[in-house]
Amino acid sequence: SRGLQSARAEASAGADELATARETVTAQETALRRLEEALESEVEARRAAEREASEAREGVAKRDGMLSFVSKEVESVKSLFAQKEVAMEAEAERKLAARGAELAAAHEAA
Repeated sequence: SRGLQSARAEASAGADELATARETVTAQETALRRLEEALESEVEARRAAEREASEAREGVAKRDGMLSFVSKEVESVKSLFAQKEVAMEAEAERKLAARGAELAAAHEAA
């Protein structure tokens, strides 16, 4: 009878240990599932951030290209205005010289 009681006590203790072990495994599986979900969420957030960064870089490159184009156009227009100004000054000097020659000729004739 004592042997039977001892065996029952050991079986009960073993059952308790098994139940505790199952609870521990269940808790660990739950924690692992939560960690996997958190990791998946972080991976998705990183991918989204990488996409946003890539789009931002593309936007900056596009704006830089537009600014470069506008800058070149401004320089081209400045150059054209400078050439026009030189041509206008040369024309004004030519007309002034011609008028001076007319006045000198008129002064000599008088």
